[in-house]
Amino acid sequence: MVKECIEQGLEVQCFERKDNIGGVFRPNREFPGGCWATVRLTSSPWITAYSDFPPKSSSSEHYTLQEYLEYLANYVEHFRFWNHLHFRQTVTDVKPNEKGGWIVTTVDRVSGETVPHHCDRVAICTGLNLIPKPIQLPGLDSFTGEVRHSAMYKGVEGLRGKHVVIVGAGESGVDIAAEVSYVAENTYLSIRKGKFIIPRINPLTGMANDYDTNRIRNAPPIILQNWLMTLKRRLCFHTGDHTPESAFRTQLLKNSDVGLMSQAVTKSDDFIHRVIEGKLNLRRDLVGFDGDEVIFSDGIRHRADVVIFAHGYFPSFPFLKYPKDVQALHPGNMYLNMFHPEIGDSLAFCGFARPKIGAIPPTGELQARLFALVAAGKRLLPDARFMERDIIQTRKENALSFPNQPQPNVLINWISYMDKVANLIGSRPNPLYLLKKPRLLGKFCSGPVTGAHYRLTGPGASQTSLETIMKLPRMHQINEIITYIGLHFWLWPLQIINPNSKWHKSNTIW
Repeated sequence: MVKECIEQGLEVQCFERKDNIGGVFRPNREFPGGCWATVRLTSSPWITAYSDFPPKSSSSEHYTLQEYLEYLANYVEHFRFWNHLHFRQTVTDVKPNEKGGWIVTTVDRVSGETVPHHCDRVAICTGLNLIPKPIQLPGLDSFTGEVRHSAMYKGVEGLRGKHVVIVGAGESGVDIAAEVSYVAENTYLSIRKGKFIIPRINPLTGMANDYDTNRIRNAPPIILQNWLMTLKRRLCFHTGDHTPESAFRTQLLKNSDVGLMSQAVTKSDDFIHRVIEGKLNLRRDLVGFDGDEVIFSDGIRHRADVVIFAHGYFPSFPFLKYPKDVQALHPGNMYLNMFHPEIGDSLAFCGFARPKIGAIPPTGELQARLFALVAAGKRLLPDARFMERDIIQTRKENALSFPNQPQPNVLINWISYMDKVANLIGSRPNPLYLLKKPRLLGKFCSGPVTGAHYRLTGPGASQTSLETIMKLPRMHQINEIITYIGLHFWLWPLQIINPNSKWHKSNTIW
């Protein structure tokens, strides 16, 4: 956000309560949330990277915590905006200024000095992993063990030889479970229902699995993606073309009750190896406590010394005061998960759109580019009535795409979402431009979707982005590409015949 605002000639200041850059990737025991020292990212470097600052290495091996912090530091150094970042500053109040704009109040964590800042616009970039969801289950008050949220997990220290239960099969939950299983006496992973699990590295290609986030595969409507990918997996399973790990993943997916692409994907399967080895035990959802025991939904009980809940976070902004008579909204009920229709472009929420399989930084980067252009007066947002209608339609599409997700939520179909934001920026790839460059078109459709797709033309276009797209590999064999192209050819006529059907605008191949 800071870098994009500077590029548009804006005066910008960033306030961060921690001692350095990194946010949740900067471990700090003083604050909830954040990572532990041994964490490894679940999105690969080229998918995670900002579009105008590609990784130094061509490897698809996922960053460690220190490697990602180094990448972020190099990014700030490259674009030279350290002096715009103010650390150890806690934002205690953001409220409307009677004269226009906003007043942001900060407190210096070292000196205790309180300073009000008068701003024309404010971007809130606190991230999704800030306020842990509460833990409320029968018997919790009388449980003799320790209960904590994964936000407070900083490593296996203190868990050696213990009986440990981890609740939740998201990426944090399964990684913590795998790590704890090496030191605990007994480790249990409580899963409410099945999950779509993929390994970080595709064992068939040796490359990051999120390289498969390409347009040709993900452009068809979700219902067709689910059908085709499920059919392929079942054929592999029934013909014996699978490993114990892939068979386990197939069973977990079957128990999820929804299609592969109708849920947030867990991009880590290290825990599966520990389950197969008998070192990690799967259990159903945890429903209560009784003394020193935990109770699962099937009636099974186990002694537990420590229970770690990895059941997520919810967006909360206790420092934010809305204008009079304006109701607070969940980011999922905002225009583009960014803008409150009644407030307009003076307040933006950046980073509250989570791709179901891609990475958050590319979507956050596009949001930052849009906000900076709007703040500079180079782009305009639609009026409030348009935004309200769009929010209603987007919520309907979200409920249809992700039927098991609570409403509202911040889950998005990342390609169509980024295309939508890029349309407002003026940087969505032009089909005519692509048709004139056949090799680029091939890479664009069959290679990974990254932020570089949105710097080919329009504001911020760069040669670096073109080189990035050409460098990344094609992820499908020719026969698979032909299959997906066939799907697109019969989908497009349906859109033309009935533009108001559920297929309308479903195709995001470009």
